[in-house]
Amino acid sequence: MTNKILVMGATGKVGQEVVKCLSKQHVKVKAAIHQQKNAALLANLGAEIVSLDINQPDTLKNAFSGVKKLFLLIPGADSTKELTIAKQIIDYAQQVQIENIVHLSGMGAEKYPEFSHVHIEKYLDTKNIPHIHLRPNFFMQNFNTIYLSHIQQKGLINLYDADIPTSFIDTRDIGAVAAHCLLESYECKTVTLTGSIGLNHAQVAEILSKVSGRSIKYTAKSDEDSRMALRDCGWLDADIEKFLLLCRVVQKGGFAPVCTDVADILGRAPILFQQYAENHKDFWQ
Repeated sequence: MTNKILVMGATGKVGQEVVKCLSKQHVKVKAAIHQQKNAALLANLGAEIVSLDINQPDTLKNAFSGVKKLFLLIPGADSTKELTIAKQIIDYAQQVQIENIVHLSGMGAEKYPEFSHVHIEKYLDTKNIPHIHLRPNFFMQNFNTIYLSHIQQKGLINLYDADIPTSFIDTRDIGAVAAHCLLESYECKTVTLTGSIGLNHAQVAEILSKVSGRSIKYTAKSDEDSRMALRDCGWLDADIEKFLLLCRVVQKGGFAPVCTDVADILGRAPILFQQYAENHKDFWQ
């Protein structure tokens, strides 16, 4: 069969949702993975599990065999390595005549040259391949994954935001938008994915407290509180300092805007944070 969709990063928060949405529509999916974690879940969804390693040309050839469309998600590494991997994937996609690429980028990517998103966008823009850049805001699901241990251990969400809101997006909405864009015909464009309202971390803590039945607070007063919180979550210092660049943008309102692209594409409002919290309350109890 030669009309499959290849989903990169298929075991991640967004990649899994893309596979789920495509599978619900009975689309043939190849799920590219680096680790076996969650591979069984993807297989149960009907996805064909494939390895994809740019250092092993045979895996690249096998992953793209029979594929016409690509969900491009580059695993986090250092920015130089991410861009190198992305260029090789994009070049190969062009070589095998991929018809459409949906690329997962980040909100305001052009403002943050320290990260790879904007550089990948620019490179893909030079290629004669129809594509869409998805630029989501911070994920709601970060609170039950990469921030979770600090919340569980200390009952705190101490990521300093200067009381400025962020229009958090549920990864289920990102997956739904990505699947829609893969299945429809679009000209090359960029869409920004946010929730329908903005919340600061004090409001997030209040919602999580109510749905979980335990006390979760926000007491951060500076970036140093953020550093301590992220160290509790096992982050490396270099990654923390890079992340704090984004936190300072949060503090200036850079991630507060609410965009309508999710509703425009899906024909419904984005998932509210309250719904996300209720769906995931077991994580914080």
